[in-house]
Amino acid sequence: MLGLRSIGLVSIVLTICSGMGCEQVSADQPTQPLQMFLDHVPAEADRAKVPATAKDIVVAKVRIVDGPSWIGGRDQGGLPSPAVTDTRWARVQLVHVFEGIRRVGDKFDLYFASPKLTNRYIVPHTPAQLAKEYYIISYIDDDSRRRLVHIPADEAQFTKWYNEYWTYERERSRPGRAGQ
Repeated sequence: MLGLRSIGLVSIVLTICSGMGCEQVSADQPTQPLQMFLDHVPAEADRAKVPATAKDIVVAKVRIVDGPSWIGGRDQGGLPSPAVTDTRWARVQLVHVFEGIRRVGDKFDLYFASPKLTNRYIVPHTPAQLAKEYYIISYIDDDSRRRLVHIPADEAQFTKWYNEYWTYERERSRPGRAGQ
């Protein structure tokens, strides 16, 4: 017979919070870390992850000009947030185009980080991370939004990003350092 503690553990729901917002994920959700902003030119295997229905595919090197920002919904006073397709958004400027009909200097909005995939995304956050240029694969989806392709990351990449993220957040939240 299951005790109350066992039942509570079976039905547990986690809330993952960061400076980018909070998202609820079930305990059985995959935990594979994913990245969308790459430090290297995407491989052919990465390009194969573009959905078959995708339009206007762009493989490019970009600079983030706004965001990434949380768009995953607001606290509803204990009620679940409305379902969303993407939890994050960023505006980028093209620095170099490898594939696609776009020009250097073009800017566009990107939507990414589906709550259905994982709760472990490597997303530029610190000033040093935001100052870098990244490689991306993007496409227009059936709902006319430009989305990023999610590429699997390994645990070492995620751990490095996670440590940088929290080191920055701890430093930023020290007394006398607010807002930096």
